[in-house]
Amino acid sequence: MPYIEAARAAGGSPLAILTRYVLPNVFSPIVVYATTLMGLMIVVGSGLSFLGLGVGPPVADWARWWRTADRAAPGAACHGAAGVAILVVSLAFNFLGDGLRDALDPRTGRR
Repeated sequence: MPYIEAARAAGGSPLAILTRYVLPNVFSPIVVYATTLMGLMIVVGSGLSFLGLGVGPPVADWARWWRTADRAAPGAACHGAAGVAILVVSLAFNFLGDGLRDALDPRTGRR
């Protein structure tokens, strides 16, 4: 990148270039990607476990809670509460990543 070449030409050490120019530009996408993956992992993991392809019985997971709620109150209005909770938590992680992206963007200068 041109700004790294300019910092090298100005006599910046590799550590100074890394901490001043590279890390601020890399940190924000990594945080956003990690929070987006958290929501995706919750949805995919609960979907696979709901189909019986997930973790074993001694481990608690979202889909086991969903199946238990469905069996406990068939036809009740709250039997989809586990599905709604999965949706809310995965959306919360996505919104958190979006907010962190806006807050940590080095191009806006707000830190």
